[in-house]
Formats: sequence, structure tokens, C-alpha cells
Amino acid sequence: MNSNKVNIINYSETSIAVFGAGVETYKEQLKRLGGIYDRYLYCGAGWIFRKELETKVRKFFKKQICEQPPSRQNKKRKSHPTDETTESKQISPYAFQEELDDVVSKLSDAMQRLKILEDTSKNVKMQISKLKSGIKSFLQEDEEEEEAGEEEEEAGDEYEEEEEEAGEEEEEEAGDEYEEEEEEAGDEEEAGDEDEAGDEDEYEEEEEEAGDEDEYEEEN
Repeated sequence: MNSNKVNIINYSETSIAVFGAGVETYKEQLKRLGGIYDRYLYCGAGWIFRKELETKVRKFFKKQICEQPPSRQNKKRKSHPTDETTESKQISPYAFQEELDDVVSKLSDAMQRLKILEDTSKNVKMQISKLKSGIKSFLQEDEEEEEAGEEEEEAGDEYEEEEEEAGEEEEEEAGDEYEEEEEEAGDEEEAGDEDEAGDEDEYEEEEEEAGDEDEYEEEN
């Protein structure tokens, strides 16, 4: 139906749409009839009605047509009982182009959003991969530091053990050498005492022999 550039179409199985350049003229009446304005319809901005209100809406626009003065085109054109039904299913080229442009625009927006989501997903995956790599590297470095620390501790323990063993061996060797030197010194002292005792004995013997010789000479 087309009344002063107002189109009525079956929008869905449960609703009809009223749109066109002449809709603004009847917006208050359409609102009272139970219509809901929506500028995002696929056919362009317009009013949505429940399917059961279609008869009421069409009667309203028929009344508007009857109240308007007949145009030359209306005088020449003969009414046909099927015109209303046929026109209600038709979409004007302008409305169709608007609908097509709107669909293309929405599809383009959807593709751009999808591309943004894909790029964002790739960036998130890259960040997660870098984060995992950093954590893995950090843990590996931490493990290497712990292993190096353990090796240093083991080396320090081994060095201390070697130092202790070396100290004990040196003490033992020094003690043994000291005992040997003490024994040798004791042996030398004993040998010296014996030598002195032997010398004294020889001296005494010599003195006795000399005394005996003196006595012998005196007797002679």
C-alpha cells in the first residue's frame, strides 16, 4: 500500500512494517494505533505493528486516502480489488535500495568487527605465548641458579672436608715427628751419658794405673 509515500509490507510472520517519506505526518496516530518506531529496520526507519493490527492500520490509511482530494492520477486509475494486496507485498525501488545498502553496511561492519576480533585474538595468543615463554625462561634460570648454588655448596663442603683431612694429617705427622724427635733426643742424651760415664771410667782407670806406677817406682 502506498499513501503519500507510505509503504506497508509484511515484515515477518508476526509483524508488518510501515515506512516511507509520509510516515512523519502520522507518527502520533501510528503510536496510538500500537506501533513502535524503529530506525534499524531492514527496509529503513519505520513503524512495526503486530500482525493482528494490520487491518486496523490499513483502514486508517484508507480513511486518510479518502479524506485527501483525488489527484489526476487517481482519476485516471481504476480501482482494482487486488491492488491493495499486490501493493502490500511490493517494495519500492528506493526502499529496496535503502534496505540493500543497510544490509551491505551491516555486513561490512560485521566483517570489520570480525577482523578486529581475529586481530585481537592473534595479539592475545602472541601475548600469551610470550608470557609462557618468559615464565618458562624464568623458571629455567631459577632452576639453573639453584643447581649452581647446590654445586657451590657441595664444592664448599668438599673443600672443608679436604681442609679438615689435611689438617688432621698434618697434625698427626707433626705429632709423629715430634715424638720421633723426642725419642731421638732421649736416645742421644742416653748415649751422651753413657759416653761420659765411659770417659770417667777410663779416667779413673788411668789414674789408678798412674798411681800404681808411682808406687812401683817408689818401691824401686
